[in-house]
Amino acid sequence: MRTQSVDTRPEVERVLIEMIRKAPITKRFVFVQAWSASLIEAGVQSIQYTHSDVDETEARLRYAERHLGKKCMDEVRCALLRRQVTVATHPDFQAALTPLIEMLEQHTISYALSGSVAHSLYGMQRASFQVDILADCDKQLLTTISDQCEASYLLSQDAAPASMQCHRAFTLMHLPSLLPIVVTLPRLSYEQEMLDRAQPLVLIAGSRPVRVIAPEDAVLLALREYHEDGEVADDIWLDLLGVLKVQGNNLDLPLLASRAEKLQVGDLLRQALIDAGLREA
Repeated sequence: MRTQSVDTRPEVERVLIEMIRKAPITKRFVFVQAWSASLIEAGVQSIQYTHSDVDETEARLRYAERHLGKKCMDEVRCALLRRQVTVATHPDFQAALTPLIEMLEQHTISYALSGSVAHSLYGMQRASFQVDILADCDKQLLTTISDQCEASYLLSQDAAPASMQCHRAFTLMHLPSLLPIVVTLPRLSYEQEMLDRAQPLVLIAGSRPVRVIAPEDAVLLALREYHEDGEVADDIWLDLLGVLKVQGNNLDLPLLASRAEKLQVGDLLRQALIDAGLREA
């Protein structure tokens, strides 16, 4: 088994995996939020330390600019000023998601959380600096959401990876927390099927459930992303290994293998199963 870190012995990681398996989804989500917030806070404090004339809000904006780029943050700065929105002192994933999810459900739009947040719910937890959602909507609806929730979102024109140029994904910036929410639009049949298989999970005790892609689909999307990125992104590989390790025999491996072959990532899945300790080399 390949461990998540070269400094971790396999037997130690197996203990950690068992602890994660026993932890409820709510505890895993709280850990992701806390870890993400602590890293962001460390970055903000570093900026304030090196620029003593910068207040906390400006430091948070500069920290976000490092990750999102100047063009995007110029948009955000204008929106914050125009809409008189106050930047929060810590990122709140639930607050960033709730207005969007309520609007999607109001319009009976199928959606599911994906990306690093889903990986952390199903696998090994890590910090996340954006939220990914697969949603069967279009840019017009996202514009409507941005307009109706103007104190919450800005439909950014510049925080856009290459896939957004062909209108497959768009970024909604949650203004109070400065968290980008990347909304990917399903264009292929298997992506539509992923929405159908999504399952409702309660992320915070007492709150409404949120739909999250199934563990098998989280693995498939990670395999596809790893392949499309040239099979060199170690963070993506470790994310999918984390899901495989924690889910283990709970995964429908025959079904996962069948879908991987259809996506032409069957060889990658076989290697991932070996690295995760679920198959002999």
